[in-house]
Amino acid sequence: MKVYNKVHSYKGYNFNIEVILDHQMERRPNGTRLHLIKINESNSLFAGKEYTPSDTLAKAITDVIKSAESWVDKQAGLDKTENDILLESLGFSR
Repeated sequence: MKVYNKVHSYKGYNFNIEVILDHQMERRPNGTRLHLIKINESNSLFAGKEYTPSDTLAKAITDVIKSAESWVDKQAGLDKTENDILLESLGFSR
């Protein structure tokens, strides 16, 4: 198992992304190998992990980063649609 780490910063949040190659392997010829992607933010409760095969590793890492960024936007209230903004300007609340 090889372990790779990366820090991804987004709007003041620092996410540690850890990729563990060959985390799970089938013990047979040409068995599938699953890699583990873990992400967490040290100052909040955001954490996640995902298992992925080799052929989708790059896409899975991108998806994990996008989910972390959308979580930050949701925390900051930046995920509002035009209708959300309109209704809140009219005095409605969630």
